[in-house]
Amino acid sequence: MYLSQYFFYIFRTVSRWTLSSIILLSHTYLFAIEHDVFNELLNKYVSSGKVNYLGIQSESREVLNSYLGLLSNIKSTELSSFSKLEQLALYINAYNAFTITAVLDHWPVDSIRDIPNVWKEKKYKLADNHVSLDEIEHKFARSFGDPRVHFALNCASVGCPELRSEAYVALELDNQLEDQTRLFFKQSDKFYSCAECEDIKLSKIFEWFYRDFRNHRYSFTKKYGKFSGVMGFIHDYSQAPMKQRIKTTVIPLSFLNYDWSINSI
Repeated sequence: MYLSQYFFYIFRTVSRWTLSSIILLSHTYLFAIEHDVFNELLNKYVSSGKVNYLGIQSESREVLNSYLGLLSNIKSTELSSFSKLEQLALYINAYNAFTITAVLDHWPVDSIRDIPNVWKEKKYKLADNHVSLDEIEHKFARSFGDPRVHFALNCASVGCPELRSEAYVALELDNQLEDQTRLFFKQSDKFYSCAECEDIKLSKIFEWFYRDFRNHRYSFTKKYGKFSGVMGFIHDYSQAPMKQRIKTTVIPLSFLNYDWSINSI
């Protein structure tokens, strides 16, 4: 579609948008990175959170490398011009793509922890910088202040939130993060509670990153101390009986062992 036709379509179908919205959209349309290549790869090789690493390695390593090339060739000035949603989507995709790359570089492995210094010392080119997985997660992705990002970043392990079989994109990011979060709460190996259960069993993600949930503190969760934000977050994603239980009692918390085995098909 030519750019003039694109704007005509926008004005014809969405006339209620303000001029500033149109300018913002045109800016994103012209400059934001495309994630189509990564999306196709995930759609083909990821199923229910499991990754066909051997398939990627033998059939589509060049496809993955082409996406990594897009990430490396973008300029920092361009990245800073993206919307916040586009930036966050890029950081999530970059983390997941570089994690897959780390696994493939050492394939076969039983666990990502078998790869020496995989999170801190192994560097990848993103925009004009060489960054580690830890830097992408802690310095960039978490800085946006949305705790749901923890359910989108995948560390190539069974205990991690599932790798989504599509790339994250700005226009769908809120829905994608919401879907990932609700999926996480449905998986008993990551979150478990029941009417007869004395405690709530949680993924260690909530223990490691409890500070990231601080904006979900409520007056009725103060009794949970440093986990008051975590319990507020759980409250927000719980059914009515659990909501009431969180409000009226103090539910003991226990943390599940983290399964670091590789998330391969």
